[in-house]
Amino acid sequence: MKSAIVLAVFLVIACSAAPATSAVTPSASASSSEGASPPSSPSPVASARPSPSAFATSSVHPTPGTPPAVGAIYGRISTPSEVIVPQLVYAISTAGPSHGAYSTETVWNQPNFGITGIAPGTYFVYSTRRPVAVTTDGKVLGALYSTYVKCGLGAGCSTHTPLEVIVTAGGSPNADPIDWYLPDGKVPAPPSSIVPTDPGLITPAAAYDSAREAAIAVTRQAEDALLVERIDMCPTGRACISIGDEHDGTSAAYFIGYGGSSALYVPCGAFVFKDDTGWHGLRHACGQTVFPAIGRTGHVFLGLGATGCANFRSAPGAAGKVIGCLPAGTAVKVNMEPVYSPFPGTNGLWWHVYSRGWMADDFLR
Repeated sequence: MKSAIVLAVFLVIACSAAPATSAVTPSASASSSEGASPPSSPSPVASARPSPSAFATSSVHPTPGTPPAVGAIYGRISTPSEVIVPQLVYAISTAGPSHGAYSTETVWNQPNFGITGIAPGTYFVYSTRRPVAVTTDGKVLGALYSTYVKCGLGAGCSTHTPLEVIVTAGGSPNADPIDWYLPDGKVPAPPSSIVPTDPGLITPAAAYDSAREAAIAVTRQAEDALLVERIDMCPTGRACISIGDEHDGTSAAYFIGYGGSSALYVPCGAFVFKDDTGWHGLRHACGQTVFPAIGRTGHVFLGLGATGCANFRSAPGAAGKVIGCLPAGTAVKVNMEPVYSPFPGTNGLWWHVYSRGWMADDFLR
């Protein structure tokens, strides 16, 4: 019963606070590298962009060759829902915050974290959703690394005792703060000194002059993270997003960048379209892959638990005749640039599926 209640709460939170398609993970083109880490030298942002002041430019990196006098904590995070919400992961000294407290941020669907620059000592590790919301009792709804995690989070697990994590100079122990199942759901709040100021979400303008401007807007609408021109410019411990490379279609475009923190990144995609008024953002999402995109394989998606099939057509939009229907879950490969052609019941974006025909973006994930 306890797990069911927590799951229901997080499903509500994820659906209400996430961008409408946050569970969607669009995919890199055949010419773009993809995976958990970006290329060692990410491509610079194209010249058609807002002034550099729109981007975060500072970066914190250790001095090469300096012997480590500090350690780090790495691990994985989760939430009891279909998506992983943005989180603040933090370590607090077992002697209290005044003896040491450190943190790092994460972005949507980032499964791993790294807290670096930690002074040697013993710590408890917690996680809470961003932006951080402290309750009236001085705590936050969150998770911790506990005996419940070590037990396997199963029905036979009953205790939620915080586990000590020992950090040594140059050491990097693992701890997974994924116990969201405390009786009251609350953990100690992080001290304000380790809670960065969130950039905040924006409301996009009615239209934009370029595809890149629209991509930046839809990204900032979806991601409460620093926008950087290259992901390797991300300040240590901060959640960052890069817009990445532009791939143009017909009155449509998509961008493949990265999101994450502390050198742990996931691919991110921004999708935009153009009509008579200008360019508009369609969606932005980060995850294990970016799909649809040229050369990438994904699946027909009709919604969680939905069955049936999705039509594919001889041409995008109303001009296309239905020539077949693919069942939910069918693997498909995109082999042409996107086309924007408004059609009732869809978002207007169309992709050509190899050896099949044109399918609405709504049914490809």
